[in-house]
Amino acid sequence: MRAWIVGLTFAGLQASASAATLGEFAGALAVPVTAKHSANNWNALKPIKGVKWRDTTLKEAPSAFAQEADVTLDGHGRGTVLVVGARQMMFDMEVSLPRLFEKKGLAQTLKAQFSPATLIEQLGGECRKEAAGGSRVYRVTLPAKRPLFMRLELLTASNAAQSGTRFTLSTDNKPQWAC
Repeated sequence: MRAWIVGLTFAGLQASASAATLGEFAGALAVPVTAKHSANNWNALKPIKGVKWRDTTLKEAPSAFAQEADVTLDGHGRGTVLVVGARQMMFDMEVSLPRLFEKKGLAQTLKAQFSPATLIEQLGGECRKEAAGGSRVYRVTLPAKRPLFMRLELLTASNAAQSGTRFTLSTDNKPQWAC
């Protein structure tokens, strides 16, 4: 069983030349098309700009390993990221922003976080049962990489500890993400 806890929260809106994007985190997590097995590793996170690791060593959690950092996400401000996986590889990353994004602008928000060569496809429709604002699942395919899956949730204070927008990147399409 894989643990997939990863969190990122943001305060303040600012863009920075040293800010990270979801695309950079996805690039570190995604496995090359030519790999015969999962080929990502924790070192892939090191070159991402705008990240300040709280500790450079992996922390062993009950069923996984984790690493936390403070980060600035391009166009969305400062926050934290927690990446979880096994000793030699990463499985998931969760990015949470304290502001609730407008549904109308979600496509543009996603496109701005990835390179133009990245294919972003929504799988199925909008799910409303677990998040008042709805959630969506996307297949994200970076050039020369196997697809990742991303769940985007619009959370309100009535169904979550805090309102905001949450992006979960994973090497697997989780069964619990189905509507």
